[in-house]
Parts: sequence; structure tokens; C-alpha cells
Amino acid sequence: MGEQEEIQVVELNEFILSHVALALQPSRGASYRDNGPCFRQDFAKGVLQPYEDTFVAYQKGKLCGQSKNGELLMKKAAYFYGGAGLAVFQVPKNAAGIEKAIENAQGWVDKKPEISPVTSSTSE
Repeated sequence: MGEQEEIQVVELNEFILSHVALALQPSRGASYRDNGPCFRQDFAKGVLQPYEDTFVAYQKGKLCGQSKNGELLMKKAAYFYGGAGLAVFQVPKNAAGIEKAIENAQGWVDKKPEISPVTSSTSE
């Protein structure tokens, strides 16, 4: 064996996972409908504790990003992954706030978001 590689323990902040890193995570669903339940499950397991009072993004049930700025996270993640299947949640301080966090999520949670139809600029 050659030199021993050093493994660093890091805490991720202000990130969006690459497509490769996201693909390496185990599948947790295939739909936007998986975002809310996976967020709830990750919160219950303590996975989201380091991100309390910040925002996290989920893409089809997989945690894919975090930021202090929810609007910026949604914008950047939607640009990177595409908007379909993406949701951004604010991580509450305690379990009492989890349902409100899901209710107030941006993007695709339990139902498709209402999207305004493109209107033409013709005059009537």
C-alpha cells in the first residue's frame, strides 16, 4: 500500500450537490410527492439539525442543497436541476414546526405548484 489518504470530516453549508453526488444518494422516491415525507423523515432522524433556521432543497426526495437564503436556493437549484420535482423547506427549530414548514415550502411538495400560463402580448 502507498501513502495513506487523509479523510476530512466537513460540514456542508451553502451548497447544491452536483448531479453525480445526487445520483450517488440512495433513491428515496421518483416524484415531487416524496419531498415532504423525506424532509419530515430527515428532520425526525436529526439529519437536518445542523441546518436549523436555514433552508434545504429536496429533489424528488433527496436532500440536494442548503442555504440561509431560501429564495436564492430555489433559484439556483431550479436553474441547476430544473424546476420539476424540486422543493425548498425552512428547517424548524423543533418538531412542532415541521407541518408548518411543509405547508410553507416553495416548489413541488404534495401537489404541483400553480404555474401561470404564458400569455401572449397581443392587444384585444
